[in-house]
Amino acid sequence: VTAAVVGVILNLAVGFAIVTLFQDVATESTFGFTYPRPHLGSVDGFAVALALVSFVGLVRSRWNFLWVIGGSALAGLIYRVAI
Repeated sequence: VTAAVVGVILNLAVGFAIVTLFQDVATESTFGFTYPRPHLGSVDGFAVALALVSFVGLVRSRWNFLWVIGGSALAGLIYRVAI
């Protein structure tokens, strides 16, 4: 049961990361499996930078998880409204 839960969480994490970090994502199908295939030239620089700052803050500086979530959401909102 634990392996199944870890697999589902990992699948969700990878799926959300792909659609967040890349602006152009195509859906491909091979051998009956459907998966997202990002276009590597469509990397969202702001999303990558925000993810790296959040990761370093959580791991090295021990920032509070809820403050990171809230700050990231606010930064993303301000960035998207400003563009």
